[in-house]
Amino acid sequence: MKKRKVLGITGIRSEYFLQRSIFRAIMDHPDLEFELIVTGAHLSPLHGYTVTEIESDGFPIVDRVESLLYSNRDAARVQGAAIQLLGLSHIVDAVRPDWLLAPTDREEAIGLALCGAYMNIATAHYGAGDRARGNVDDVMRHAISRLAHLLLTTHEDARERLIRSGEEEWRVHNVAHAGIDRLRTTPVLEPASLAKDRHKGPTSSIAAVGFQLSSLPIGVEHGWIKRHQGVKRAETVLATLLGRQDNKKFGVYLHFLDLNTGGLGREGYEVVASTVDHALLMAGVMTAGEYFGGQVAELGNRLVNSTNWRAFAVGPNGYLSMGWKPDDAEHLDGSGEFLKWHWSNSSDEERLIYFLASGSPTPAYAIDPEMYFRLRRTMKHHDGGQPFAVAWSGPLFNYFFSHCWIDFRALGPDHPSRFGVNAPSIDWFENSRRAVLTHRQRCSEAAGRFGTLSANRWGLSAC
Repeated sequence: MKKRKVLGITGIRSEYFLQRSIFRAIMDHPDLEFELIVTGAHLSPLHGYTVTEIESDGFPIVDRVESLLYSNRDAARVQGAAIQLLGLSHIVDAVRPDWLLAPTDREEAIGLALCGAYMNIATAHYGAGDRARGNVDDVMRHAISRLAHLLLTTHEDARERLIRSGEEEWRVHNVAHAGIDRLRTTPVLEPASLAKDRHKGPTSSIAAVGFQLSSLPIGVEHGWIKRHQGVKRAETVLATLLGRQDNKKFGVYLHFLDLNTGGLGREGYEVVASTVDHALLMAGVMTAGEYFGGQVAELGNRLVNSTNWRAFAVGPNGYLSMGWKPDDAEHLDGSGEFLKWHWSNSSDEERLIYFLASGSPTPAYAIDPEMYFRLRRTMKHHDGGQPFAVAWSGPLFNYFFSHCWIDFRALGPDHPSRFGVNAPSIDWFENSRRAVLTHRQRCSEAAGRFGTLSANRWGLSAC
């Protein structure tokens, strides 16, 4: 029997990693032949020229379509889509596959689906029926589904949504989320298993490791990994961190570590024992320890107990320094200096740092709890909106990070006066809600000056 040819497409790294296991399954099927079109950000040096990763994975690239325009104008993305569609029409016409595979909700997917509709080529839409409210992606995804012949959803709600919208039931199939394949197939690495930073080199950020450890219980609860896999990965990470002496100062870990050894990282942009990144690490350590117990909890407690927060209380009025930098990066046991910048404003990063520092189980390493309440609370409001304590910078993450681990909604308003501090009482859950509403309003107001902003396109954060 003649093999059926499937032609896929990828335009950006995020959806490529979701599709990769699908591509592999098609290639491994004895009755199918697979080819791939590469376009968009994959071909841009500015975005890492990630086509090289696709080549390394061994997928057969039938052609490439340069379509990315370096412009901030909203019209530029439409113009890029037009260039893309022109290129896709020629490729699809030349290949004439049996099936086209259009992923999720971007312009390359709708371009491929248009080719399928006009050229009478069967088209499968993966990720159909998902929602992205308040964004052009939502209507794009819906349009791709209308153009496609076979709709592949990632969960049952999406399947039912498509059927309610009028799609024939036999066309709609729930195949689950391909991202789960990565969780199932990614081995527990030795020795470190640290989360990789965005740098190209073998670099890990300890902040990312904090989120990594926090994600393990989530993976177990959802059935994405087995409990014993989560335990092993957590134990490997924690034992590696504890087993090195070239990765910390005063029990506070360096911002960047070597991905494979957990030791001193030489490819990050700084060699600094960073208090905020360490706080994010500790939040993850405590989460994993509480969830898994046993050896994970024992190792985690050693990290938490050895953190000398008080050593960093060198700023005015006892504020904590942002970090410590060695004079010689190769000798952390030698001389160095604390950074001259200090955590003194009551935004999200600071509150997590001081929450952990004041609650240290090692009395000699803890700071006075009143320092948490002495962080400056600057109240502002915008255009008649409700007042809220503003972060020292504008990004949204500065209103959310600590909420990943602390249930401020359940805690309600705090009471600085009980610790002898004259400062406003704040409900930090409500404070973040007000901050987001203000953020959205100001982005909407700036839409006239920045074409990428509108009431439905907003949300400025570090990325």
